[in-house]
Amino acid sequence: MDWFDPDTKTENDSHLREIIGIGYWISKDVELVLDYQGVQYDEGISNRNSNILYAHLHFVF
Repeated sequence: MDWFDPDTKTENDSHLREIIGIGYWISKDVELVLDYQGVQYDEGISNRNSNILYAHLHFVF
């Protein structure tokens, strides 16, 4: 889990990034990871919010 506000020291503090994920080991060599990554902008900013759900499959060999 991570909340990141990259521009707190600037006058244009306009967005916040958040990442939330969970992993599950299917076997000793295979992991499934689901995570949500979102970017939220302040009202009036021309950039659009993004909300993305990722699925990662991690193999160990």
